[in-house]
Amino acid sequence: MARPRSFDSEKALYLARDVFWRKGFQGTSLDDITAATGLAKPSLYAAFGDKNALFLKVLDRYHERIVANAERALQQGPSARDAIERWLTGFVPLCSGIKGIRGCLSVNTAPMVCPIRRRSAGG
Repeated sequence: MARPRSFDSEKALYLARDVFWRKGFQGTSLDDITAATGLAKPSLYAAFGDKNALFLKVLDRYHERIVANAERALQQGPSARDAIERWLTGFVPLCSGIKGIRGCLSVNTAPMVCPIRRRSAGG
C-alpha cells in the first residue's frame, strides 16, 4: 500500500512555478526544484511525473488562476466594457512594470510550449 503524501502539492506547484518563472524551462533542473520545494526527487516524480509533466501542471494552475480572476471581473458588470476595463487594469500591472518584472509566465514560455518549426527552402 502506498504511503499518503505528507506535503502540500499546491504549495509545491507554487514553488516550482517560481523557479520555472525565474530560470525558464530549459534553465531549471530537478535539483533546482527539489531545493525550492524541499522535496526529494522520488516524491516529485510520484506526485507530478517528469519535469515536462510538472511544468504543464504549473502552467495549468497559472491559467486556472488567470481565468478565475477574469471570470470574477467580467461577472461584476455593469457593462461588458466596464468589466473588460476592470479586468485589464487589474491584470496588465501583474505582467508589466515593477510588479510584473517577470512578465507573463505563459508568454515567457510560449517558445518552449509551441516551438516554431522552420521550413526548408524547398517547402
